[in-house]
Amino acid sequence: MDALAGETLAVEGAEAKAGHAAALLASGAALGLLQEAPEAWFKGSAAAGEIQEIERLIAARNRARKVRDFAEADRIRDELAGRGILLEDTSKGTLWRRKG
Repeated sequence: MDALAGETLAVEGAEAKAGHAAALLASGAALGLLQEAPEAWFKGSAAAGEIQEIERLIAARNRARKVRDFAEADRIRDELAGRGILLEDTSKGTLWRRKG
């Protein structure tokens, strides 16, 4: 799979890349891997209620940052980090994933 992943990254052309990617996903499926969307995998097996709580805290942190209450924003970031949640601020908003 490692070699196939490397080939997928190196191959030129959208059609060839798609063919390599399909072969990589098929190989992963045979091993029970690569079956989740990357975004879902990075969030782990969080329950719906837990996801809502994490997103509520992220929204509160974003509000705090907007009004320049950086102490509160840092407190929320630290609380989430204590729960094993890493935040990444991007131009498209705040993304989160589990540590590890």
